[in-house]
Amino acid sequence: MSNLLSFITSFGSSAELRSLSPEQLSERMEQQGLSAEEISVILSGDRAAIATMVKTSGDIVCCVVPEKPDDQEPDDDDEEEKDQKPQSVRAAV
Repeated sequence: MSNLLSFITSFGSSAELRSLSPEQLSERMEQQGLSAEEISVILSGDRAAIATMVKTSGDIVCCVVPEKPDDQEPDDDDEEEKDQKPQSVRAAV
């Protein structure tokens, strides 16, 4: 995985990183080996430029899906979970 993708992954999963000031964030990106151009693009928040740098188009989406064995029988808790609406979170870099 490239340094850029590694950083984007850690940024998306770390409340600490998202709470850093731009100066602190820039320093952290330098420590992770990102180039000056990559740092500049991330700090600008230009989603199209970031997508171009990671060689993708469209939205970059990450989700965590818990594993559930196929042979597991539903219990009362499963019925309660079905009644709840799913929630989604969207974060922009």
